Amino acid sequence: MLPPESFRSHCHKKKLIGCLPWQATESAAELAGLWLNTDQPEVWHRVRERNRKHFERTPMALTRRWRRAIIVISLFVATWIYIIFSFIYNSADEDSPWSTASGADRRVDTPTDFDGTASACRCRDVGRTRRTRFWPPLETQDLLCPRDGTYDVTVCVDHLDETGSQPRNKLTERLAILKSKHPYVPLTGSELRQWYKLEEPRLRQQYELYPMAVNISEITKNISLGLPVTTKPITNPNIKLLRVSQSICPPGRFNGNPISRYKLVVVYKSGIYNFDDRLKLRAQYSQLRKVFNHRVGVVFSVGMPRSTGENVFHMKGFSLQLPERAGSVLREWSGRSREALRRVYEEADIYDDLIIGDYEDTYVNLTYKMITSYRWVSAFCRGKADIFLFLDDDYRFNANNVLSYLDTLQPREQTRLLAGPLMSWRKVLRPFKDPFRNKWALTFDEVPWSDFPPYFCGASYLVGMDVIHDMVIAAAYTRWLWVDDVFLGFVITKLPYTSRSLKGFSMEFVNHHKALVYHSPTKFTLKMLLDNLYQLRNTLHI
Repeated sequence: MLPPESFRSHCHKKKLIGCLPWQATESAAELAGLWLNTDQPEVWHRVRERNRKHFERTPMALTRRWRRAIIVISLFVATWIYIIFSFIYNSADEDSPWSTASGADRRVDTPTDFDGTASACRCRDVGRTRRTRFWPPLETQDLLCPRDGTYDVTVCVDHLDETGSQPRNKLTERLAILKSKHPYVPLTGSELRQWYKLEEPRLRQQYELYPMAVNISEITKNISLGLPVTTKPITNPNIKLLRVSQSICPPGRFNGNPISRYKLVVVYKSGIYNFDDRLKLRAQYSQLRKVFNHRVGVVFSVGMPRSTGENVFHMKGFSLQLPERAGSVLREWSGRSREALRRVYEEADIYDDLIIGDYEDTYVNLTYKMITSYRWVSAFCRGKADIFLFLDDDYRFNANNVLSYLDTLQPREQTRLLAGPLMSWRKVLRPFKDPFRNKWALTFDEVPWSDFPPYFCGASYLVGMDVIHDMVIAAAYTRWLWVDDVFLGFVITKLPYTSRSLKGFSMEFVNHHKALVYHSPTKFTLKMLLDNLYQLRNTLHI
């Protein structure tokens, strides 16, 4: 039997210093062959007393570990409680009564389904009815509105009203089947949302059912031939081009002059108020024509100034207040719309590189800007260029690298090109109560999926002319979304083209000499860091 003096050394060897008293006592007693029973009360008392004194003298290492573990676990649990609470409290249901968009006196900045055929200048021209039904138009002259000299780029569609029959719509048909199987399930919201609720989970990732779920290939073929179709468009806005470039893809047919033919046309989607950004871009690319013998053209697509200077927009069921530069620019130019319009027209006269549409140029109208740019390219650049690079005005492109890449493609590959930084992992962001956090928010009625379909980052991507022609028509048959690159993703799902995830479209700081497209040099500031953290918070939905 071990003497009591050996208990301390035993605890040291077994790393039991700081262990609980009964653990040390039990180990020592067990080692000594003493069973904890009432037959040896004096030994048990002596062991207990010695161990108590030892426990009081030694550091409480194991106890401290437990305390640290409890603190860490408590912080972890508290953090998750905060995240869950923030998610529930801040997330908005699209029908919430508190929504600032729910009042009858609020103007909602998101349109419903619309077809501008009946109200378009060129579509109503009886003398040119037959010619105006083609897209792309036979000539740019077919777009001209004689009354005001603008170019109307509305897609004119003749709709066959088939009495007693409805056009085939895969979403409607599938929903009817599901409703017959689940007649007692309560349903609310859009047709798309109802389908998503009833559909089997394994069959929900059918992005091609996003409205309209019709045969786009047949429709694009008929409209390209000027023939009637059985289905009306749902996103066919009346858009007029108030100014177009007379030097890059000028009005009229291709005259056969190689100087008028472009290897690449770069379309910058620029905010109307970004005058300084456009000046910097012109200075950077001023030598392109000399170096590449007119093989690269650069234009800027802009709209009209907003009538009010507010940076608040009322969407379907929630409000959006623009943060960062987009919001500050609107406030800066508040009440100066006439000045902005005068300056943009002067800019067009001097540089001849602006495409000015008659839509209101705001962040929530980027889909209008995209549709306008596609229609200008399809109508004015046919025969004059095959490949187009779409960029935001805070991005730059390396002409040498882009042209070197294009030279590796066969002619058919160039016209059918669809390439860029492909996003295939983005989650749908739901509305928050804080309008500053709704920069990319979409409701369940608009997009019921939790993940977006693969789409190109709207900041930069390459598109061939054949794809552009089809995208113009497919966009008219895709339900409008104010998030332009997501809208483009749904358009692409309806078309028979393969999207290439192309390397070299670097979104942040990289070796610019190797990149095809890169972000403009940015001075690192505390505000930039805070903005990035703010957007990360939004993305994490906390």
